[in-house]
Amino acid sequence: MEDLVQYLRAGKLTLLKVFLKIKSIFERSEPRYLLNTLYIDDFCLYLQTVDQKKYEELANQIAALKIEKKDISLDLEELEKEALEIIEDEKNNPRGEEDEEEEEVIQEKKEEAPQEKKKGLIEVVGETRNEEESEGELEKLE
Repeated sequence: MEDLVQYLRAGKLTLLKVFLKIKSIFERSEPRYLLNTLYIDDFCLYLQTVDQKKYEELANQIAALKIEKKDISLDLEELEKEALEIIEDEKNNPRGEEDEEEEEVIQEKKEEAPQEKKKGLIEVVGETRNEEESEGELEKLE
């Protein structure tokens, strides 16, 4: 909010430079160039027509706003609480212990994986043999 107030107080030339920078960024991206056509081009024209006093009034109104985390519909307080809990957990459980446990689990899975692959291959070979035997029996019947 403070940045916005500063830009508004700086005047239309500064605002126009900001929006022209946005326009140049959007031009380099395939889907975003449409935003230039739909919004940014017209907004750049509009910015030039507004009197500096209007920018000052808007800056003062925005500066007077008091927005708290609970006013925003993003559950910021809950997210912050969860983040603090994660940080506290990491302080209580050093990374080394967790890494060792994770490595053990990964190693166990690696050891199990080749056995499962071998079983799968044997089963496939067995099924192929059973299919060949079934085809042979069908040929005999014909």
